[in-house]
Order: sequence, then structure tokens, then C-alpha cells
Amino acid sequence: MYTDQFGFLGQRLDLVIEGGQIRTLPQFEDASAWVRKYANEDGYVYPPVETTSRQIDGTERLVALHRIPATHEIRLFEAPPDREAGRYGEGGFIAHSLAFLLGLRAQFSDWWVDGRIPTTSQNDYFIAGPPDIVSLCLDKARSRWRSWPPSSRTVFLNALYLHNRSDVYQWDWERFQAKYQVLDALCTVAKRCLGLKTSTHRQRFDKLCTRFGLFRNDALAKQVVSWRDDLLHSALWGGQVPGTAPDGGFHMPIWLHRFNQRLALAMLGFDCQYVRSNWHSLGSFAFLPGQSRAAPA
Repeated sequence: MYTDQFGFLGQRLDLVIEGGQIRTLPQFEDASAWVRKYANEDGYVYPPVETTSRQIDGTERLVALHRIPATHEIRLFEAPPDREAGRYGEGGFIAHSLAFLLGLRAQFSDWWVDGRIPTTSQNDYFIAGPPDIVSLCLDKARSRWRSWPPSSRTVFLNALYLHNRSDVYQWDWERFQAKYQVLDALCTVAKRCLGLKTSTHRQRFDKLCTRFGLFRNDALAKQVVSWRDDLLHSALWGGQVPGTAPDGGFHMPIWLHRFNQRLALAMLGFDCQYVRSNWHSLGSFAFLPGQSRAAPA
């Protein structure tokens, strides 16, 4: 049996999943109290301050890496070759896809994290359905993910990890850059495994919306690509210096984040009203999974 602990998920989840289970750890309340104690008013836990030299002024700084308390345990009846294989494979997919579904960021209990950690959901949806809906979502996602070649499973797992991590950055242009990297990775898997045919960034949104039934906003999609090109090739953020506040700059990473959410879910086989909803919206939606789309032969 493979067992591993991870966190931080801010709700009790005791799930029966295909080939195993997820259970809430006994120390859940203590972990939650720790997070409430150290969470900033903006909803994030930030790295603690360390002193790099004893009793010398000017030597305090935020630590580069820190740990967050575990809240849940994965149990899989079929064990991978070793723990590392589990964490970079099935165990990692379970931990990071659960965090993705809940709008949080997760890590294994003895691994480090960098930067700030959200304590509340960053999603624009809430999961609606019967009590076992999260188990059903996870099993559906794992089934699609397992159908892909190992290299594509790795790319998609990395995309989930980076999506959950992308709000570690506090500048809008840095968040946007991180979220576009996630889009690149998702497109790689879509081309390898799901029949996407596109060769340029400007074709990308049109082809993705057609292939996966996503909401179209051609003007905004064109703007996203233009801002990406300017930032990557000309060091411009909305035509200005990165770090300034161009019109639309605050929301640009938010729209891209929400597009990526819908795309990742569609790639995992979810076909429901949320996946087809407007990603250029500040509202929230119910995520009620429907029937899976058939993967192309």
C-alpha cells in the first residue's frame, strides 16, 4: 500500500476513490488553527522571517522555503515502485488535482513550498452535487489522465502544480507570465493526446474553444496574446513598464487563470455549464459535472 500525507486543504474530506481513499488526518483541527493564526488578512500564509546573522541589524528576511501542515492522507492499495514514483505520479496527481478542484495549493508534508499559500479558494466556482461528488470528479480526472502516455501525464501534472502555484507572485505581470506558461503546457498535452491542431499563439484560443466547447471572447483572446508577445519579446506590460498599472493589467491574469481552469477541466473530460461559461467574468458559478466527452481515437 502507498500512503502519503499532504496539505493544506481547508475542509474535511474523507473520500473513497478508485483503488484507495483520501482521509482527513487527526491533526486537522490543529493544522487549521495554525493556518488561521498565521494567515494574513488577504487570505494568504506568507513565509516566516529569519535572521541570517545573529544579533546584527539588517539581517532579517523572508525565508525562501517553508512548510505547511498536512491535513489529509492518500492511501492507494496498489503501491508504486517507491515513494518518489508515487509523488511524481499517481499520488502527485491526486494531491494537486484535489487542490485544483478546491482552488488551493497542496504539497507533501515533508516537502518545502515557496512564497505565499492561499487559505481560501481561488476558484470562480463551487462544487455542487451529491456527497460523493468530489470522489466522482477525482476518479473521472484520473481515468482520463491515466489514458495518456507517461510523458504527457507528467506535463499535465506539472501544469496543475504550476496553476495552483501561480498566485505566489504578487505583481500582475508575473502572475500573467506564470499562467501563460500553464496554458502552454496544457496546449502541449491537448496537441499530443486530444487532437488539437494549432501552430501559432494567435490561432490557439480559437482552436481551443472549438475543440473543447469553451466560451468565445475573440477580442479578449487577441488581447491576451498581444500582451504575452509584448511582455515576452519587448519587456512591455500593456505597453508600459512592468510594475506599473496599465489599464486592464490587474484583471488580465485573472481572465487567463479562469480560462485555464475551464480548459484543464475540459481536457479531463468534464462537459458541463461551468466549463462552457464566460471566463471573462467576476461572478462565481456552480460546478456540476456532466457526462465526459469522448477522447478522440
